[in-house]
Amino acid sequence: MSGISNKASKEGDDIIYNSEVEEERLHELNADARSEVKQKDIPETPPTESTEVGHKKSALDKTKDVFHRQARRAERGP
Repeated sequence: MSGISNKASKEGDDIIYNSEVEEERLHELNADARSEVKQKDIPETPPTESTEVGHKKSALDKTKDVFHRQARRAERGP
């Protein structure tokens, strides 16, 4: 015996089922939204400075660099 009543088990199953239905609906909406956006609608980003030959820095790389610089400054002190 699991220690939960049949009613609680049924309610749990219903919650899980409803959440799966909602997740599927959201995936369908997201897929529809992506298909509406055409590649030409997305502006091209200008090239960024390269760290290696043929490698461009992403926005995440730039953000990481800023945080690392701030951490080094904080370690040195005022």
